[in-house]
Amino acid sequence: MNVISQASETGIGHQLAVLTEVSRSDLWRSLLQSADAIDNAYTFTKHPLGTDLSPQSSGDFLLICDGQVRLLCVPFGQSRSLTALLLEEGDSFGAEAEFGIEILPYRAIAASEVQIARFSRSSLNALLNECSDWRSLLQDQAQMRDRMIFLRSCLEGRSIPSRMLQPFAALLSPQTISAGAKLAEATPAQAGRFWLRRGETALPIWHKLGLSR
Repeated sequence: MNVISQASETGIGHQLAVLTEVSRSDLWRSLLQSADAIDNAYTFTKHPLGTDLSPQSSGDFLLICDGQVRLLCVPFGQSRSLTALLLEEGDSFGAEAEFGIEILPYRAIAASEVQIARFSRSSLNALLNECSDWRSLLQDQAQMRDRMIFLRSCLEGRSIPSRMLQPFAALLSPQTISAGAKLAEATPAQAGRFWLRRGETALPIWHKLGLSR
């Protein structure tokens, strides 16, 4: 079972600081410069407002070189989509599995005219093997997408604008709990707030029978 917990404020550091140190235009230009050393690493395309840019396969990786892309998710128990995150120049999306993330379903829609560099799974892996420093940054971006889509899919998060949730999302950290573990011990109240991300919980048999311990 996976839960997401609220961590201390020191957890913000690596999640958000990198993009304040490197301008977004420098970010994507540097990445593409590294990718140019790999034959046919990416395709560069332009798209008008409203274009559906959702990854065509789980391995597709897309880098925004200009414009904005809106990530949409459908909250649990709902049928209407809402904005999970507004991505801008230098942001990326897709290929979350390559960074060990099992992300909830989302759609990516051009929120303006956009320019996109699209990498296949093999090209992305070749790039990360050649330039390992990129893996940490792109993984941080993927983790933020995952957390924002999860939070906006929850009852508590759907009523809060996504821009207000982003600083909070940077405070979250994943935690895996083994089957059979006692939640009262694994997620003590004094440790923070916890949300069930994946898996199931069950009451102990003595509680189901109406017995006291």
